[in-house]
Amino acid sequence: MTQTRNTQKPAKNYLRAYIQALGLTYEQAGEVVGLAASGLSRPANGDRKLQMEIALPLWKSFGFPEEDVGLLFTKKPTPEYFAKHGIEWKGPPPVGKSLRPVPTSKIRQIEVIGTVQAGMFTEAFEWEASERYLVITPIDDGYPASLRRYGLEVRGESMNKVFPSGSMVSVIDFYELGRPPETGDFVTVHRRDPYGSGFEVTIKALQVRDDGSICLWPQSTDPSFQQPFVIPAPDLDCPECAGAPDIQVKGLVVGLIKTRLKAVF
Repeated sequence: MTQTRNTQKPAKNYLRAYIQALGLTYEQAGEVVGLAASGLSRPANGDRKLQMEIALPLWKSFGFPEEDVGLLFTKKPTPEYFAKHGIEWKGPPPVGKSLRPVPTSKIRQIEVIGTVQAGMFTEAFEWEASERYLVITPIDDGYPASLRRYGLEVRGESMNKVFPSGSMVSVIDFYELGRPPETGDFVTVHRRDPYGSGFEVTIKALQVRDDGSICLWPQSTDPSFQQPFVIPAPDLDCPECAGAPDIQVKGLVVGLIKTRLKAVF
C-alpha cells in the first residue's frame, strides 16, 4: 500500500512580521518562552504550527491586550495598531506608506512576578516560576540600567487615572535606589498582615508632609477612593519603639505598560 506524505503547510501566522515591527531578534523574543532563536524561527517562518502556549505569552510580552492574540494569526501588524497601544513601531514602513522618524531607545525585558492591588491592602505574594512571564519595556526610565526591575500586574480602581486595572508597572525597590521616597513618587507599599505573619501590598501616590508624616494618595475616578492613608512620622524620642515597621514603602514605580487603553474623565 502506497503512503502519501502530508505536505500541507501549517496554519499561517504573522509572528515574524510582529517581531520585525518590534525591532526584536528571534533570540530576544524567544527568551520569553524559553526557545532558542532556531526554535522560534520555524513557526515564525511557517515551517511549524504556532501553538497557543507559545503565541499567548509572546503576545503579552509585546505589550498587546490578551484578547487580541488572534491577530497574530489573522492580520499583519500596522503602525496604527502599535500607536493605539502606545508601542513604538521599529520595523520597515508598510508598503506604500512612510513613517516619520522617531527617537530610538533601547529596550529591556523584565519579569512580571505577581500582582499589586490599587485599592485596599491585599495579601502580597509572588507567582510560581511557571506562572511568571517577560514583558518588553523601554530602557530609558531615568535610572541606572544595573538596577533590578520587576513587573507587577495592577488590579483595582483606586489608581485608575494613572494605572488602569490590568496594566503592568515596572518597579525598582528603594534599597536598590539608595534613596528614600520623595513627594510625587508612585510607590508600592507593604503592610504587616494584622491577622497573620505575612504582608499585604498596595500601590499609591506618595506625599511627604512637613511634619514627617507620609500620605499615600489614591488617584481614582471612583468616589470610594479619594482619601489618603496616613503613615505617622517616626517617633525619634522613643528608641524602644524601633524595629520592623508595620508599614514599609518598598518600591518605586518607574514604568507603565498599558494593555487596555481607556479615556478617564
